[in-house]
Amino acid sequence: MKKVLVITITRGRLETTRRFLGELKRKAGYPYEHIVVDNGSNDGTVEWLKKKGYNVISNIENEGIVRAWVRGYREGTKHGFIPDYVMKFDDDCQIKTRGILAEIMRFYNEVGDKYITAPLDLNILPSYKPQIVDNRRELGSFNVEITTHTGGMFTVIPREAFELMAEQMIEKDVERGGFWRKNGYLSVYLKDLETWHEGIGKSAKGYKF
Repeated sequence: MKKVLVITITRGRLETTRRFLGELKRKAGYPYEHIVVDNGSNDGTVEWLKKKGYNVISNIENEGIVRAWVRGYREGTKHGFIPDYVMKFDDDCQIKTRGILAEIMRFYNEVGDKYITAPLDLNILPSYKPQIVDNRRELGSFNVEITTHTGGMFTVIPREAFELMAEQMIEKDVERGGFWRKNGYLSVYLKDLETWHEGIGKSAKGYKF
């Protein structure tokens, strides 16, 4: 079975973190290791995470998303756990599809590892809309859109692609998408898998490609 390392980055929102980490446990449908990087919370988030048995990296101050993401990966691998995939899961991500991570692993088993994958985000800012870069609408048995980039809220990345990105410390999703394309990876939304970005206003509801 392929191994997955999930990294969640949080700062100062204990109730949100509590709710959606529990949701991932209920709806992933696939085993994973989980590291939470706390970027300077003072609301009891770190204490709660440790009490619940999470592997926590506690930063004194906000290091930013990408630096924290890479730090979580390095912490997760330094004790011998070498994942096949690295997943970023934001703590304001509602999961609509049960078995969502199991389905993403099935996608990789069918089509191979040259893809950066994400479920469809039903709540996304129009200004963030990714552009389609490939006319294919199916890969294996999956309905897809191949785009310039995926959002970072819920995304799964083959380890080799993640390590390439980590060397460059690329901050923006659009820039990461272009970087990965240049290195032979395509960004893919799996359209039958759905999430909701709670951190974005309700006005974006119902966004579709």
